[in-house]
Amino acid sequence: IGQRTLGLAVWGNKGATIVRWEPSRQPVSPYLQTGVVVSLTQSATGLAFAAFHREEATHTAVDLELEARAGNDPFVRSGFATRLSEARQHGLARAVGEAPSQRHQVTVNAFSAPVFDARGDMVIALSTTCRADMLEPDWDGAVPRALCEAARMLSARLGHQAPASH
Repeated sequence: IGQRTLGLAVWGNKGATIVRWEPSRQPVSPYLQTGVVVSLTQSATGLAFAAFHREEATHTAVDLELEARAGNDPFVRSGFATRLSEARQHGLARAVGEAPSQRHQVTVNAFSAPVFDARGDMVIALSTTCRADMLEPDWDGAVPRALCEAARMLSARLGHQAPASH
């Protein structure tokens, strides 16, 4: 996917957990660490799990996070529902930065694609994050397309057979 920071995450006992980062020549941030549990409602990686992982595994964690962020604010919940719907429609999740994030100290854009096993269960999120000025937020851009293709290839290696498209 070119010179972009790439991360792998799995569903751990506390949620979506980064298990590997492969920084680019221009890393987005020195704060990318393995073992970090990412936000399910604000990060592309977390949103990928919320959209594609088993709902019984993610539902409670998503509700707790939304409650902690905004209580019962319907705008926060509807905004999250929209982002979830978009991720499912496009087959990958994205987070488009509007301001410097607390973790990275710079504005970032990120995409995350699900990797499925032979049973059709999401087992890995393959994610990329980059300074916003170096990664266009377009769903159909070269980077998200390459990320989806890499996720499809990994899924196939794990025995996943994608449904036939019409």
